[in-house]
Parts: sequence; structure tokens; C-alpha cells
Amino acid sequence: MREPSTQAAAPWLARAQERGWLPAGGQRVSLGEPSPLLAALVLVGALFCSLPLLAFIVLGPGKALVESAAGYVAGGLAMAAALWWLRSTRHIFAACLGLELWGLGLALVMFRWLDDADGSAAMVVAGYGFLSAALLGGALLIPALWVCRLMGLALAPALIATLVEGLKAEGLPDGRLPTVLLLMALAVAWAWWCWREARWLGRPLAPRCAALADGLAVGLLVFAAWFGSFSELSLRWIGQGSNPGMPAAWHALARGLGVPLVLAGGWALARRWSAQPVAAGAGHWRGPLALACAALALAAWFSPEVAAVALVAALAAATARWRLLAACGVAALWLLSSLYYSLAWPLAAKGLGLALLGTALVLGLLVLRRRGEGAVDGACGTMAPAAGAFAPAVGNGRRGAAWLVLGGVIALALANADVWRKETVIAQGQRILVPLAPRDPRSLMQGD
Repeated sequence: MREPSTQAAAPWLARAQERGWLPAGGQRVSLGEPSPLLAALVLVGALFCSLPLLAFIVLGPGKALVESAAGYVAGGLAMAAALWWLRSTRHIFAACLGLELWGLGLALVMFRWLDDADGSAAMVVAGYGFLSAALLGGALLIPALWVCRLMGLALAPALIATLVEGLKAEGLPDGRLPTVLLLMALAVAWAWWCWREARWLGRPLAPRCAALADGLAVGLLVFAAWFGSFSELSLRWIGQGSNPGMPAAWHALARGLGVPLVLAGGWALARRWSAQPVAAGAGHWRGPLALACAALALAAWFSPEVAAVALVAALAAATARWRLLAACGVAALWLLSSLYYSLAWPLAAKGLGLALLGTALVLGLLVLRRRGEGAVDGACGTMAPAAGAFAPAVGNGRRGAAWLVLGGVIALALANADVWRKETVIAQGQRILVPLAPRDPRSLMQGD
């Protein structure tokens, strides 16, 4: 929605035009997009306001709708009416009510579809395909960008479910590791779209497609974090041989694709940043980027879901999607923390692995810092008095780094000593069996 041209320009817009950052005569575009927190609060409020209507539907015609073909008709009419309402209103509360009506109609159609499938693989695949198509079509038809992001958030698991069910229908014995490969494939498709995004910015649907892509990326991150933490695919088979029921080739394929995917994301980010004059002139980001790629590639070898998160993070940084980059960091930390508990290693081996990883990261950071100081000294070589003024600060920085390394070594030594003590008790400790006898007719330990 454009503001009238007679309205005075905003102060920040006028200053930007005076400095040549924006073309003169441009108008401010008001999208009227709410913040994510506001949209979530209004959506919850609209849900509470519609509870009486939902209760009437459940207690009234609900049983007839879910048990007969009338569910298709009612669900389709609800989706059509909600789509018309969402295209015609700009009020956020009214849009939330329309979104809930659209979701209710879609859920009713999907319930009837899967119930009529009666175990048919083709019908199940078609049902999930309809769900994906409905979410994609809704995102492209509804003008509100925050609704497009919500559609993209739900589209990611819907697409994965469609593809997984399709693979199962083709006779695959297990769909767990193929799910990780599909997650990687969707991450690659999203990265390709972001890489070519500049070529599509002038098209009419560009804002909705960008919002849909942002929501899809968040959906991929949520699915990767959930799947890597709570699914049966968590890599507890490391140290125990292959996961039963799944050929070893699938494990090798997941590992073999995860590491190159991380490295490809780092290469794409380096290429994009090198093309920028400011970044190309500084060049101090290359060392930290290489260190981050090496750490993520190592993590992707053990947990392939990290590869999809790393690729999304690389393209988010390349296209200045900083909020999405922060979400990638949270997802990566979640996966790495769950990987610690998924590894079927002794506590001593886990502690030693953490110690080695921490030592490698500290050494890498120290090397990068020395290189940065050398670059600064070389740039300031002709300014001896000014460079000497920084000598105390550099010395204090080195002293602080030494104390930091010493503190990390002490912390790791204490933690590993405690782990070694507990492992010794488990391996060589004496087992003590205490007889239990009920002192009451009802015993919490032994029952009646």
C-alpha cells in the first residue's frame, strides 16, 4: 500500500536521498507487516475468540462432517471463503480469523482424505501432495507477507512428508535415512533459489516468493532440529555398527553428501563476500569462515542434519538474512547438543573428544588472531609512533588470551577427572544389593 505522494517524506528517507543512498523522488512504501511476536499474540487471541464456534462445530455437525463425504464439501467451502477473506482484508485480527478458518477447512479435507485412503500408498501420497499444493497456492495468492511466511513454515514438513511417502510407495524398506537426504535436497533447492534471487526481484510475485522462502527455511531448520533430536535416526549406531534394518550404503551416502554440502556452502559464501568491495579489501573473514566450515563439516560427518543447517546459514549470510542466520545458529547448537547424547561412546571418550575439539578451536582462534595482528602491523608499518601506542593493548590482549586458555584447560581437566572417576567406579566398583521388604500392605517399590 503506497502512501499519498503529497505526504511529506520521512526524515530518514529525506536524509538518505540527500546523501545519495536512495534515488530522489522515491516514495516510502508501507507494507503494514506486523512483527512476529505481534502476529503470534494476535493469532492466539483469535484462536481463543473462536473457541465457542469450534465447540459448536465439534458438538454439533462435527461427527457428520468427519464421517461422510460432506467433510470434503464443508472443508472446500471453508478454504475458499477464508481465501477470499484473506485476499480482501488487511486487518491483522481479521486475517488471523481467516487463517484459522482456512486451516480448519484444510484439516477437515485432509482427515477425510487419509481416512478414505484406507492404507493405500498412492492415496496417502496424493493427500500429502494436496497439502503441499494448498500451502504453496495459499502463499502465492494471499497478499499478507507474514501469512506467506507461515505457509512456508508449514510447507517444509509437508514437502518432506510427501517425498518420504512417495519413496515408501516405491518399496524402500525404511524411510528414515532417505528423509535426511530429502532434507538436504530441499536445502540445496532453497540455496539455489537464494543464489538467483536477484534475477527475480522485478517480478510481481517477488515479495511473496521471498517471504515464502524465508518461512520454508525456518521450517527446514525446525524439522532438522526435531528430526536430529527425537527421531529414530539419531546416530546412536555410531560405535555400535550399522543401524539395524538399514543398509550400510545409506549411512555412507548420508555422510558422504553432508561434508561436501557444508564445504559448498562455505565456498558460495566466500565467493559472494569476495565480490563485495569492502569485504574483498579486508579479507579478515576468510580464516574464521574456514574454521567454521571445518567444524561444521566434522559435525556433519556424525550428524548429517547439520549439513542442511550449515547450507541454509551460508546462504542466509550471503543474502543478508541475519535473523535467519541467528535461527541457524540456534538450530546448529541444538543439533550439536543432542549429538553428544546420541553418541554411543563411554563418558571418558566423550570428555576426551570435547577436550580435543576445544583445544583445536582455541588454537585456530589464536592463529587467526596472530594473522590479524600481523596484517595490522604491516598496514601501520609507516606509522611507528602510532603503532607503538598500541603495544600495551596488544600485550594485555595476549595476557588475557593466556588466562583464557589456562582457565579452559583447568575446567576441562576437572571435568575429565570427574568422568574418569565415575568410569572407574562403573568398571571396578563393588556391586551392593540391598534387600527390600514391604513394611506396609502397599509398597511403592514392590507393589501389594
